[in-house]
Amino acid sequence: MAKPAGWTFRIAAGLLAVSLGACASETVIGVRDSQLAQRIDRLNATQGAYERQEHSEAERLMLAELKAAASASEKQHLLNELADLYSYHLLDIERAIEADGQIQAIGVLAAESGFKSNSANNRILKDTAYRDRYVNVSSGQIVAGSRERMARNRSLLSGSSPTAGRIRSRSEMEDFLAAVNADLLQTYPGTADRRQVISRLIRAEWELINLGAPPRALAGADLARKEGMKPTDFFFQEIDFLSLSRYYEAVFDRTGDLEAEEMALAVVYIPYSNITDYASRWSYNRLVNRHIDKLIETCHKAQRLHDMLYYISLNKSRMILEERARYSAQSPRLAGGSQVVAIDPVTHLPDKQAFLSRARSAPAFLDYYIAGDYQPAPARSPLALASRRDSAGSLMELRAVAVAAKPTASAVPQPARPAADGDVFVEGALYITYLERGAIQARRLSGSQIGALRASIDEEIAGLEAEYLSLDPSRAVAVAAGPAPASPAAAPLASASPSAGRRRPAAGAAAKLLLPFPVAAGTVVSPDKWLSKYPFALAMGTDAPRALNLMGFAPQSRLSTASVLGLFNPTGDLLDSELEIPHISRNFPDSQLLARAAASKGAFGAAGGRSILHLSMHGLYNPDDPSASKLLFAGSRIDDSSNDAAALYARDMLSFPAAQGNELVFLAACETGLTANDNRNSAELLGILRPLLIGNNKNIVLTLWKVNSMTAGKFVEYFYDALGKSRDVRQAFASSQERLRAEYPDSPYIWAPYYLIQ
Repeated sequence: MAKPAGWTFRIAAGLLAVSLGACASETVIGVRDSQLAQRIDRLNATQGAYERQEHSEAERLMLAELKAAASASEKQHLLNELADLYSYHLLDIERAIEADGQIQAIGVLAAESGFKSNSANNRILKDTAYRDRYVNVSSGQIVAGSRERMARNRSLLSGSSPTAGRIRSRSEMEDFLAAVNADLLQTYPGTADRRQVISRLIRAEWELINLGAPPRALAGADLARKEGMKPTDFFFQEIDFLSLSRYYEAVFDRTGDLEAEEMALAVVYIPYSNITDYASRWSYNRLVNRHIDKLIETCHKAQRLHDMLYYISLNKSRMILEERARYSAQSPRLAGGSQVVAIDPVTHLPDKQAFLSRARSAPAFLDYYIAGDYQPAPARSPLALASRRDSAGSLMELRAVAVAAKPTASAVPQPARPAADGDVFVEGALYITYLERGAIQARRLSGSQIGALRASIDEEIAGLEAEYLSLDPSRAVAVAAGPAPASPAAAPLASASPSAGRRRPAAGAAAKLLLPFPVAAGTVVSPDKWLSKYPFALAMGTDAPRALNLMGFAPQSRLSTASVLGLFNPTGDLLDSELEIPHISRNFPDSQLLARAAASKGAFGAAGGRSILHLSMHGLYNPDDPSASKLLFAGSRIDDSSNDAAALYARDMLSFPAAQGNELVFLAACETGLTANDNRNSAELLGILRPLLIGNNKNIVLTLWKVNSMTAGKFVEYFYDALGKSRDVRQAFASSQERLRAEYPDSPYIWAPYYLIQ
């Protein structure tokens, strides 16, 4: 009898099933090797992370295996993976160089750690190409590749594109371009192969541009746009990020396409934000600043003013935000800062669409931005080098002496002191932007217009300085005599009354230039660079709080809790400051208030858990090194030294929890609100203010110049009485400044130096 078709196969399959069922618990695919199985798992997981472009996850997997690696060979292979990841995907050049340094320190090894099998303990390796690139490679090959990669990355870190391996002749490049275009025909849209060939095409076009023979059409940029490629989609093994950024800048220069310049910025912003070395970071800071200023100018010309304000806010805030992000990992009090626009975790740029959406509903906001470029610095004048502060922190007094001696201000903006070794920022334009409920208008000033504004501001501040000396003549004597020992209490103003002083208009020529269009009452103002020294209360009234920029402006005026940590008169020469204590304790009984010897840096470091920080003490601003600006606690030397163990320097402030995360910081000290009023572009907010902003303090009250302790005591009294009733910082500040102005209407020196930044 004939058997049915397939009968033999079914019998065999059944017998096999019975056999496998009997011994299923013993069947293993691949060799029995638990260590190899773990490596296969990690390689598969890493390859999957790469495919999903989750490069931070790939880094986590590699670092975990590196920590557990038992042999030098395993460590070297993993460091090679990490160096490639940092070089071509995360664009963290410093870490790539560090990994390559460790590879070379291990040296060429005789022992190897290649795969014995592609499967083990039921694990099967998915991608043998990844294995061959990173596992089945000799130690000698790793070390040789490491040297080439390190040379490439060191070149990039210095701000130069690597040149090794480039094709230089025009004919060779044209042949190369033809070959790339042929390769492009073999790829499919939306694939990694397509993105890699587009990256190669852009490199070929960039090389031809460098050779002075640019192709008729820059097809690479068009293809990348059609593919929807983001900065991290490019293959940086094919073209380094500096060359890619410069290519897109060339596209912008040829076409005026704003998206091309935005890509040029985005590509270079990733490695820039990862750099920590000061010299390297400064080189990239100049590059980033140039890209942003170009975008600002282009947006202004095209009347894309909301986009312009985004880039203005970015350039004014980027360093503060980056430092806050770094410190946030170290201090929980820094978490949940006032940044209200999300940061892209890949490009590190703030979300532009979220910013634009928020800007269209923002309250009245007035922004000032000084654009410019960096040029070699001129020799520094002896006067600038001598402008230090005396025993009472009287930089204002030194300025008063300089006012009489300095030449007439030129109508053309003059460069200020060096921003970094060999560089000085020279302003090119001032953008004044006013935003109110989505409606936006802007004015651009340049050349003699900026000179006229700066001269007006200097003249107005010089007038305040002259008033200061006329109301307290003893200070002029102190200036002429040079630094003097600390006096007991500051002398009261000789004629500080409503009838005293010279009558002047509330705002002079500077205000007319600063306000080219009407602004609403209560407008928030964001000054820039040397404009920060101007007392905007003169031009805009007492309810004109400041903000770093619109991007991070998230005012929290109402106090959720109310307890004060206060330190008063630690140097013993500010007797009037101790009169502030009863006003604070009366309104906020749950407070810790320390005076004189008790107001030490040690006590400040041990304190915490309060919502308000009040410091009534000397604060000295260092114009040559703003990070060496300091607050003088008990035992401090009243001088300009930068190594006083009893003083708290701006550079160390973030290591003190009491200086972080407060709902209010009130600095009733001298010169606490001074910033780098020159043209440095390192966020412009330096001195004492910089760490306070990084430290996620919601409201900060500071002064622009040295204040008389008697009238300062009045302001403190008025402020805390009002705050005790309303629990609203902005309301209390405005009413207190208005009350002081009513008492001294002819003396802006007395009431105008205070400002609130939110």
